[in-house]
Amino acid sequence: MLSEFVKIAGASIRESAALLRLNLLNERGMRVIPLGEELAPAAGRLLLSHPDVPIADALIASLVKIGEAEYVITDDSHYQDMKVRTKWV
Repeated sequence: MLSEFVKIAGASIRESAALLRLNLLNERGMRVIPLGEELAPAAGRLLLSHPDVPIADALIASLVKIGEAEYVITDDSHYQDMKVRTKWV
């Protein structure tokens, strides 16, 4: 969901600054995980119990739920509502 990060961050800090932040996160060990077949049903289950959560966020949260990620880097409170571990940098 790097595209969503660039969209949201780029709107407030400009595209070049958003891309710079992505590069910094990569240098610090951020892992980019490809979408897989197990992810869609996991996201669908989350959306059944959290229908107001955007699909992209449900996909991201599902990575933690299926064990592909330890946490989500975010300050969005709905991840905590979905019982997903978060960090903010």
